[in-house]
Parts: sequence; C-alpha cells; structure tokens
Amino acid sequence: MDECAGLDALVTHRLWSHLGWSPETTLHDLRWGAQYKGKGINDYVWVFLISGAAPPAHFIGGYKGTTSERQPAMYFKLGGGNGQGNF
Repeated sequence: MDECAGLDALVTHRLWSHLGWSPETTLHDLRWGAQYKGKGINDYVWVFLISGAAPPAHFIGGYKGTTSERQPAMYFKLGGGNGQGNF
C-alpha cells in the first residue's frame, strides 16, 4: 500500500525545518494486517515496515557499522538490500 510517503515527507520536512527540528524521515510500507485475539486484545492489527530508506540520523553513529542483507530476487528482481544497524 502506498501511503503517499512523498507528500508526507515533504510536509514533515517543511514543518520540522520551520520548528528547528531535524527533518529526516523514514519511508514505511503497510505490509499486511490481521485480526489479533490474545493478551486482552481483540482488534485488527496493521503492520508497518521500513521500506528501505533510512537516513543516517536514525542510526546510532550514522551509517558506520550498518550492514545490508541481500533481499531475495523473488521479491526484488533487480536487486535490493535490507539495511541493518542500531537505532
């Protein structure tokens, strides 16, 4: 599902910059949802995942020490990776 990440990033950048805050943002995808019952919860749960764009400000120490794990060609025929690091 495309949640219009570009528009969200533009508004976030303008607003946060105006407030003097760091405007970095991360792109998220809505991957799936399911009814969940347990531990006192009975509700539909949506799962958001980072889609691959994370700025250095979101990692402890920036990009230093991060790695990229290759995504299977079944999902990304032209290549792609999953960035991993300390947040």
